[in-house]
Amino acid sequence: MSEAKNLDAHEKRKLERCPVTEALEVFDVHSERQLGRLVDITQEGMMITSQHPIMVNRIFQLLIPLPAPLEGCNEIRLGVESLWSRESHDGACYWTGFHVICISDQDRAYIERLFRT
Repeated sequence: MSEAKNLDAHEKRKLERCPVTEALEVFDVHSERQLGRLVDITQEGMMITSQHPIMVNRIFQLLIPLPAPLEGCNEIRLGVESLWSRESHDGACYWTGFHVICISDQDRAYIERLFRT
């Protein structure tokens, strides 16, 4: 994951991103296909790694299944916009950054509880 950290080294953020220690898959709600795996997340943005490039400046409704139920909830749903996408140095995957544009208060609280450092 050091490459992922290098991609964001020069970007400024209001919130520090929390790395994800478990392999959490990210799904596009509308196509029902897996987009990739979550690398890091805040209440305002996230980065995923994927096998295929993801178009930038595109709106997605995402679903992230939780590793264990939290207060009876099994998933987080959020609306995001893809801001950038880059191929890894070895060409094995792609890194994509997203800005959160729509999230419920409940899902925002789940992110805070699950991914705080």
